[in-house]
Order: sequence, then structure tokens, then C-alpha cells
Amino acid sequence: MPKTTGATADPIEVEVREPEEGEDESPSEPLLDRLENLGEQVTQFVVERPLTAVGIALAVGFIVGRIARR
Repeated sequence: MPKTTGATADPIEVEVREPEEGEDESPSEPLLDRLENLGEQVTQFVVERPLTAVGIALAVGFIVGRIARR
């Protein structure tokens, strides 16, 4: 049986909520604020897990390269 460590990956939390009755269905935050928040989450992920981030970037680059080559 493979040995496991006690380490677990923390999921990235994304808040999704339904608009309440009578509330405008447009996002409560402007798009730029939401993109800025996403950028901060990505930066935090890279700082906390640099090797995972590099691995993801390599995998995405490989896949995009294979698709672009066709």
C-alpha cells in the first residue's frame, strides 16, 4: 500500500449566489473588481504551491502547442 502524508490540497473557494427577489441580476461587483479578485487568488495559489503552478502551466502549454500544431 502506498504511504500517504497528512497533506491535503485546499480547494479554491468561489462564491456563487442567486440574486434575491427584486434584486438586479447584474453582478454585485463590477467586472474589473471581480477580475482583480481572481488575479489575487491566482497569485496566492502560485505563492503557496509554486511547483503545482509550474506543472499546470507546462501541461496547458503542451496541450495548446499540440492543438496549434495541427
